[in-house]
Amino acid sequence: MDSAKGNTVHVRPLFINLKPGQIRYLRNKKDIFGIRLWLAARRAENGAWVIVATTDDPENALTRSKKRWNIETLFGFLKSKGVNFEDTHATFPERLHNLLSILTIAFCFAYKMSQIVVKEAPIKKKKHGRLEKSVLRVGLDLLRELFFKIDRSVNNFVNDIASIFNQNTVIERVFTGR
Repeated sequence: MDSAKGNTVHVRPLFINLKPGQIRYLRNKKDIFGIRLWLAARRAENGAWVIVATTDDPENALTRSKKRWNIETLFGFLKSKGVNFEDTHATFPERLHNLLSILTIAFCFAYKMSQIVVKEAPIKKKKHGRLEKSVLRVGLDLLRELFFKIDRSVNNFVNDIASIFNQNTVIERVFTGR
């Protein structure tokens, strides 16, 4: 943020008294790089800061920012962090719609599953303080494991059905009592 003298002023001190779990909106617009903007801040329970500068209503800015962050997280997942959506080269609108719908459902399901798992078994932190895995990665790993288990179960079922119709196996079962 620019001061009246053209010096850089940090924004966080404006919200220094904000306690974890609190939200504050500044009553007056501030001049930031020559633009008059509203400022809103939230301090998470873990002490992390979210500070938003906006030309619109500051009371909605944090909510909009959270929605945008969720959308950005989804697109990051779709583009590079697991799915590589662009590598499909899908161009037909209906197919794109269907693929995007399925992937979004998978993303939401994985994220919800991971939230449950992380509550029961928190993710370990590395020496530098970052998590070993992201919460989303935990959910995606769970989803992948679930699909592999379903796939194995379906394959076993199909093999059992196929073996019933294999005459040698049927005769073998009759004579061996299996």
